[in-house]
Amino acid sequence: MISEDDCSGESKSLTVDPEGGEDSRIDGRRLRRDRNKDLVLDQVIRLFVDGNLSPSLTEVAEAAGVSLRSIYRYFEYPDQLTFEAIDRYVTQSGQVPGLRRLGQGTTSEKIDSYFEACVSVHRVDAAVNRAAQIAGVENPLVWEILDAKRRTTEAMLIEHFADELAGLDGRSREIAIEAMLLVCQMENLEHTLGRNPNDTQMVRSVGRLLLMAAFNRELLKMVTDDIF
Repeated sequence: MISEDDCSGESKSLTVDPEGGEDSRIDGRRLRRDRNKDLVLDQVIRLFVDGNLSPSLTEVAEAAGVSLRSIYRYFEYPDQLTFEAIDRYVTQSGQVPGLRRLGQGTTSEKIDSYFEACVSVHRVDAAVNRAAQIAGVENPLVWEILDAKRRTTEAMLIEHFADELAGLDGRSREIAIEAMLLVCQMENLEHTLGRNPNDTQMVRSVGRLLLMAAFNRELLKMVTDDIF
């Protein structure tokens, strides 16, 4: 928990580097301020996860264990607080938090590693996305953050499944990529988990089925030739 003293911008035990002098004192205050601000932003994300998608400054102060005055030192308006919390989360999490071994393994292994990463952060990611939908009405910059995340996620998916897309060209490649992106949308993941909250294997199995179909050359040829 952050104490009010931590957010005061002062420290009774601050040691000044004799060589740095006042500059060291200022740098120390700035670092402490940045650290405490980040801790407050992390509390905003926790409020999102708990279902409070538009927390007031007072609610954030209570959650963070600091005074309202301390919150106002960092944020003047609630929408600024929400925007910075979403921006921090997206920046920290990257495209798909927890996804390792990008592009490595068999097709089935790559599908599993992707969906396992998604499931591991689903609760937080879904809450942040819902909060962003609300915040975006008042602050268009939030939409820019979500669009940037979506673009980087798409680029990561294309890299992750580069082997499966190799050799496809023209319409087949376009269809395969669009099908892959559709299957991997967070909204679809949330829908499946919502219907099967205690069965994360269901998510991986459904994802494997749909992506295997998306990468199947015979099916793609039938689709592009309209043979059904």
